[in-house]
Amino acid sequence: MPVCHLEHVNEDITWGIWNIQEQEDELLQAYKILAQDQELKIIKPPLRRKQWIAGRMLLKEILTSHDVPFRGVIKDSYKKAWLDGYDSYISIAHSDNLAIAILNKQHSTGIDI
Repeated sequence: MPVCHLEHVNEDITWGIWNIQEQEDELLQAYKILAQDQELKIIKPPLRRKQWIAGRMLLKEILTSHDVPFRGVIKDSYKKAWLDGYDSYISIAHSDNLAIAILNKQHSTGIDI
């Protein structure tokens, strides 16, 4: 999997960037939990679908580096993304064939590309 960079800034903050080279079916095969997500089912453009999947795969890699299981991403009533079953702050962004994500265990966070 082409994670370009995964960095632990400190014990609370980890971020990473993913170079999306896979086809959508390869991404979904690697992370079957995402194939069931209702949000993915409404995304139509193929590149956008791959970006969505890769962003969540990157979060899974970040959580794995903290020995925490990835259960998916949920959104609140304001459409803010949260990790399912894990009390931390996250942000995901994407552009072209790159996805970027950050986890902050203590404070609200944001990331952009």
